Order: sequence, then C-alpha cells, then structure tokens
Amino acid sequence: MPFTLAHPAAVIPLCRRLHYPGAMSALVIGSMAPDFVYWLPLPIYREMSHRIPALFTFCLPAGFSLFLLYHILIKPPILALLPRAILMRLPQPQPIPWHLRHIILVLLAVLLGATTHITWDAFTHRDTLVTRLLPFLETPLWTGNGYVLYLYKLLQHASTLVGFGVLAIFVWRWYQRTPPRDNLGSSGLAAWQKAALATYLIVPSAIGAIRSGLHRAPWEASLIALQKFLISGAVTGIGIFTIVLITLGLLWPLIERREG
Repeated sequence: MPFTLAHPAAVIPLCRRLHYPGAMSALVIGSMAPDFVYWLPLPIYREMSHRIPALFTFCLPAGFSLFLLYHILIKPPILALLPRAILMRLPQPQPIPWHLRHIILVLLAVLLGATTHITWDAFTHRDTLVTRLLPFLETPLWTGNGYVLYLYKLLQHASTLVGFGVLAIFVWRWYQRTPPRDNLGSSGLAAWQKAALATYLIVPSAIGAIRSGLHRAPWEASLIALQKFLISGAVTGIGIFTIVLITLGLLWPLIERREG
C-alpha cells in the first residue's frame, strides 16, 4: 500500500478550497481513514475497509471518531510541542462550532478524504476494480530473491515517495509564504520540557517498531524480509505513538496546570 502518512498529499487541493473550521483536519484524517483498520481491534480486513460501501460503514465513523479525538484531546499537546517558528505561522485557533450543519460539513470532508485514499489504492493493489479493468497493471517487471515487482507495486512505492515530496513542498512553501504572527505570547514549555515530552513519545514507538519488525520478518537477507520488517514496524510504531499521544492528551490538563 502507499504509506498511510503519504495519503494526505491527495487532499492538498481540497484544503485550499474548504475554509471552514476543522476542514483541513477532517480531510487529512479522512485521507488516512481506510488504513485505520490496521490499528483498530475489529474483525475487519484491509480489503473490506477499502471498498466503496466502507466509506460509510467504516471510514466515516472511524474518521469522525479520530476527528473528535484530535480536536478534544490530541491537538493541545501537538501544538505545544511544535517549534515556535511554526507556531508563529499558524492561524489563530478557531473553535469548532458543534452544530448540525457544521458537523455535516465535517463528515463530508472525511468522506472526500477517504475517497481519495480508496481511489489512490485502486491503482496500486491487485484485485481492485481498476487493476481488473487494466490488467497490464499486474505485469511483473522484476523478480529477485523470491520477490516479484509488479507494475501496480512499483506505482505503490513510487507514489509514496511522490506523496511525501508533495507534502514536503507544500509545508516548505507554506512556511516561506506565511508571515509570523507577533502576538503569539509565551510558548508555554521550555526547550528541555519539549525534548522530554518528545522523547516520551518517540522512544516507546521506536522500540516497539523495531521489536515488531524483527519478530515478524524472517531471519534472512531478502526483500520479502525487509518488506515485512518495514510494514510490521511501521504499523506497530504508529499504533504505539498514537496510544502514547492519547495518554499525553489525557494528562495535558495536569501538565498545563503545573506550568501555570
């Protein structure tokens, strides 16, 4: 699959056109929602979450749940850990108006984001509607050490790199073009506190990712072993990072009170 964190690249054009509070976060979360199946303890497989009906049965409820979790619990510590140079360029926080009309707009943004994900994956996985209509996508391009590189697989890996490149360019251009605000005030956390909290987030995630990758990958020098190591490590690492981030969000009121 194209790496989950590369999928937000597909919603950048939509982010430029939707300007209501929470639109960007809803689009970004929606663009990753079909892959939430890898982290949720539900009897649902990837093939089920990447079908059109799953837009409504899985992606919408899962995406909206994470949207709520992000804005209520996760967003404050994330903002506090950002470098001051980035914080100074972020717009003034806008409260989410929790009325029916706005919630419907958020749900539509989640659906749009999830649609870009399913469409993207339709070109980069076997046995999808697109690969059945375009069988040349399953052409084997290279075989080595038990690994077969199909055209759709090449598109999968290449589009991941392109997606990360698009995101990097978008962030860089945003940083260069956005003037810093002069009314930010105190940053709240000292540099050493930010470093300590970042360590709290990163170290368990990295350890879990490496342990999971070594456990799942066969002990052999092959591309298949490398693929299993990377996939298992990424899934576990992101899962642990999210759990630790949620715990930090739960503790955040206590941290803010202590700093205050």
